[in-house]
Order: sequence, then C-alpha cells, then structure tokens
Amino acid sequence: MCKCLIAALLLLLPASTQAQGAEASADDRLHLGLSGAVPMGEAYGGRWAAQPGVAVRAATWFHGGRIHVAFHLFENETLVEGLPGFLALRGELGWGVPLALPAGLRLTPSGQVGVLTMLFEGDEVVSEALTNETELTMGVAGRLEVPLGGAWRVFAAAEWVHVYTAVPIDLAFIQAGLSVSVSTPGWLRGML
Repeated sequence: MCKCLIAALLLLLPASTQAQGAEASADDRLHLGLSGAVPMGEAYGGRWAAQPGVAVRAATWFHGGRIHVAFHLFENETLVEGLPGFLALRGELGWGVPLALPAGLRLTPSGQVGVLTMLFEGDEVVSEALTNETELTMGVAGRLEVPLGGAWRVFAAAEWVHVYTAVPIDLAFIQAGLSVSVSTPGWLRGML
C-alpha cells in the first residue's frame, strides 16, 4: 500500500504548477457532487458483499490543488449464515491536483484519509461486545470530469480504499455522477 501512496504523490507533485495556472480563476468556486458508487471485486474474504451506494462530495481550491470532503453510504449483505449484515458510512478528507485536458476535460488524481463506520443489523453481534465499529481508512482515487454546460459537469471516478481493521480490508469502487460549481461562501473562503 505504501508504494501506491508514494506513486500517487509523485504523480500529484509535478502537476501542481500546471494546475495552479489553469485553475487560478476558479479559486472562489465550491464544487458539489452527487454520485452512485458500485463496488468492484471481493473485499471481505467471502463474509459480506458490498452493495451499490450513494456518495456526496464538496471540493474547493486549497494550496495548489483541490481539497474535498466526501461521504459514501452503502449496504453490506452477509454471505455467512448467523453473521449480520451492516450499513457502512465512509467519510473522507482528500486532496488532489486537477489536470486540464483537451475539450474541457479535467482529470484529478487524489489521495484521501478518513473513517469507515460499520453499523451492524439487528440483535446479532459480530463478537461478544461489538455491534458497531469505526476504523481508519486511506486511499487513492482518479476522477474524470466532462463539462455539460455552464457550471454543470458529469464525472466518473475510480477509487481504492484500505481499511485498517485487525483483518485488513481493501475496497474498490467506481462512481458516476453529476457536479455543479457555485461561489464559495465568504466564511469558507476566509477559513481556507
């Protein structure tokens, strides 16, 4: 995993100066997005199956790139009798550098840290004391945006997230959605 994060950082650093020039006029914009997220591959060693979910995101310019806050909600169905399913809520804070491409396209590689909260169903428990669990996460993502007109864009993204549990979990998702950019409120601009 360390190699993946180092590779992502190496991709982000040289692009920073290019992105600053391309995005200097967008410093006062807040980008809001809503997407569907579909899991890719096996993540839980055959115990649960992640289901499609929904994600929301807010991003703005911050120190040579875009900082974002995002939340992703998805169900996890049990595959083992007697083991409860759970609802997962993942929150993240990320930073990436938007790269301008031809035809108004924009590609943003990013890194992120966050938490994953697992809310287990019913009266069943996973262990004697555990009904809910919150774990740290770290991941990388790539996002491609296509202009629709005005402040609207459609986007597709792929992300890989490592969850730091006793038995490590690796999640991968593909997202597709819609985003809009609005003026960043003065109070937020002042904080950043």
